[in-house]
Amino acid sequence: MIDGRTDLRGFVFPDPLQMGDARVGGSTFRAISAFPEFERVHWRDIDFSGAVMRNARFTESTIERCLFTGADLFDWRLWGSRILDTSFQRADLAGSAIGTGPYRDAGINIWARVDFDRANMSNAVASECVFLDCSFRRSKLRGVWFTHVTFDGVVFEGVLQRVKFAAQWSEGKRNPGPMRNADFRGVRFRDVDIRYRFENVVFDDTDDIPVIRDYRTVLTRALEMARASRDPRENAQVDLLEVLADHAGDYDTVLVTADFRGLGYDLHEPALVNLVKRAQGDAG
Repeated sequence: MIDGRTDLRGFVFPDPLQMGDARVGGSTFRAISAFPEFERVHWRDIDFSGAVMRNARFTESTIERCLFTGADLFDWRLWGSRILDTSFQRADLAGSAIGTGPYRDAGINIWARVDFDRANMSNAVASECVFLDCSFRRSKLRGVWFTHVTFDGVVFEGVLQRVKFAAQWSEGKRNPGPMRNADFRGVRFRDVDIRYRFENVVFDDTDDIPVIRDYRTVLTRALEMARASRDPRENAQVDLLEVLADHAGDYDTVLVTADFRGLGYDLHEPALVNLVKRAQGDAG
């Protein structure tokens, strides 16, 4: 025991066994035996710091008051599970499926009071899950797309790059509700798109963070201004504003730093920024 937890620090779980290779259509596929699978387990008060536990699968399970500090948890996948009062500080969760939608009668994954500080969560899948009172300080979230996710009491810090937060509701998907009690102060945004209704969500108060409130109204007004303008630089923003307006959705507040330069657009173009600011003034 260590600090009241079962001591499994540095424990190495066996890798999946390679069963052999098969060639199909000129390509070679590697046949793998079962990944480590845990069904309806309840892990409580265990210290897995520094453990190696790659490719684990959890279904209808609970992980409670555990430590995974610095653990190698690459490609974890969870369905219908609860992770409570647990720390993943500096853990490697890259490529993991942390939100996978409803699973049988167990529902969706719930992460409550979880510390992801400095964890590597690059390219993780986060769809239809819940984060309650979770911390993402200096987490590596590059390539993560949070879709239909419920956020309440979350803190982000550091650089967010190539991250999408999308709450759009569609047939067969749960409504995640608004993003509540979220703190983005101290975040630097690089190619980030947040589309939610906000309740008590705070950002640094700087002109560098393009938070657009009353989003649909502002875009519609900015588009009208661009079309009517005698300034050719503002006229040139019509195409991009039409794209943004067509995908506005039902959001009352949006943060957009998405990189459209590959499509020939620049969200930091002074003419566009000026149009949006004027439109926000009219809407405000």
